Amino acid sequence: EVLLVAPDAEAVAGMPPEATARFARFETIYVGAVADVDKAATPALLKASSPVVALIEDHAYPEPAWAEAILRAHEGPWAAVGSTVANANPDADLSWVNQLLAYGEWTEPLRGGEGMVSRHNVSFKRSWLEAYEGRLEDLLGRGGGLLPDLKRRGGRFWIAPEARVRHLNPSRLGPTVELRLHGGRLSAAGRAVSEGWP
Repeated sequence: EVLLVAPDAEAVAGMPPEATARFARFETIYVGAVADVDKAATPALLKASSPVVALIEDHAYPEPAWAEAILRAHEGPWAAVGSTVANANPDADLSWVNQLLAYGEWTEPLRGGEGMVSRHNVSFKRSWLEAYEGRLEDLLGRGGGLLPDLKRRGGRFWIAPEARVRHLNPSRLGPTVELRLHGGRLSAAGRAVSEGWP
């Protein structure tokens, strides 16, 4: 089952039908202008029929054994299961800077086991997400605090090193500076709200 979130039909107009033909279910959910990619995933997570759902970025590529490893790990008591995040463009130095800044803790070599998972390219038992009702969108946003809140509610997390996702990183200086500047501003704003700063 693949639920693709897109701003409008034009954004996915070039997708060939054969790209989705093998999935048991494929649906595109149009959400209008996407101001926050994390929040935009909410309708798909709630519309999914599977007991396990995953948030996968459009520039991250799960390896063939990824889904099997995720489902096998979710047989345990875990609210969320995280992946190994490998660098999809390892030949560029700035790609490694961005990889390590965003996913250093989950970059190979990775030891599996119980621990904190990345908030991107992660899977959840859907039942844990349904408990949030109308609050899920805000909690999914940058700095929204979904993972800490799950932990506070008794959720446990598992890192599955055999579930590998290749993440494409910015490899030029301009996009790197822009990404880090905007990411820092969003994180600071999120922390100010979540921690009640004046």
